[in-house]
Amino acid sequence: MGRVIRSAIIFFVTAFVAGCGSSSGDGGASPPPVSPPPPPSVTTAEAHQFLNQATFGATEAEADTVRSMALEAWIDQQLAIPASLQLPHLQALPRPQFLFELQGDRIDIWFRHSLNGPDQLRQRVAFALSQIMVVSQIGALSNQTYALGSYYDMLAQNAFANYRNLIEDVTLHPAMGVYLSMLGNEKPNAALNIRPDENYARELMQLFSIGLVELNIDGTPLLDDDGNVVPTYDQSVIEGFAHVYTGWHYAGAPSFEFAFANDFNQTVPMQLYPDFHDGGAKKLLNGVVIPAGQTGDQDLADALDNIFNHPNVGPFIAIRLIQRLTTSNPSPGYVQRVAEVFNDNGFGVRGDLAAVVKAILL
Repeated sequence: MGRVIRSAIIFFVTAFVAGCGSSSGDGGASPPPVSPPPPPSVTTAEAHQFLNQATFGATEAEADTVRSMALEAWIDQQLAIPASLQLPHLQALPRPQFLFELQGDRIDIWFRHSLNGPDQLRQRVAFALSQIMVVSQIGALSNQTYALGSYYDMLAQNAFANYRNLIEDVTLHPAMGVYLSMLGNEKPNAALNIRPDENYARELMQLFSIGLVELNIDGTPLLDDDGNVVPTYDQSVIEGFAHVYTGWHYAGAPSFEFAFANDFNQTVPMQLYPDFHDGGAKKLLNGVVIPAGQTGDQDLADALDNIFNHPNVGPFIAIRLIQRLTTSNPSPGYVQRVAEVFNDNGFGVRGDLAAVVKAILL
């Protein structure tokens, strides 16, 4: 064997032995860390499809941004953008004699935000929430344009917040109070034939949170031993919640009887007037009973906690947000994956809507 070849073999064997020895603590250099693989590339078609779900419509420029950032990074950026608000715009306009004259301006600013606002994902989710927790300018709110603008702003501000905060803000907003007749709801008075209004008590459960039947985590109905669906609540539970929602009216009035709408109080949370709140015991979901003698604020907190912690909320909200963002007929597996994120965002937090939205889109 030639001298050059033998020398090369000795060099490589020596280097190999030295390398092996360095891992046993003899002072040799450690190998450089392995860099994580880059995120998978996003095609132009994938970027457009993603944006058509996460915004009000893809553009070439935004698709290029998504491709340069990757999907999750784009979502994280959107989560940090503050809400584009309607109410400040409406209040900056000359105040007409009748507020219904501003309804066209309210719709106009909605379109501007939806088409051109920087917070595209937030506006998209707010629109989805507005189709679940519905109010309308047709009817009792026709002359409360400020209330409607404020209500939509509240949905936008809660789009990535916690669902428990969302349902409290919805419950106490005067637009919802007017629309589903919780505002001005009084405790029972047999002499005057007054009974608590049950409208909001039904709708918060049926449409906003748990639905009519018990659900599995994947959104399919839970069946009893005879193969029948299991109702989530009965009339006694409706009555219990209706009694919880007594005593709230427009804020800042001298009394419950003289609480009338004005430009200010149609945009701020309703106020509790304790003399008109029912202080008795109240039956809630799953056999929970609120004890008599609590304040109205404590009754409300307990009632909303009771709804928030019902196992139906995760799959119920998952289905409705999925249907409004990505697909009208989600598979049970898709619903379960999103519902599990609602139940626990990975850090022990229930109801994290930002995590839910990310799970839906990714």
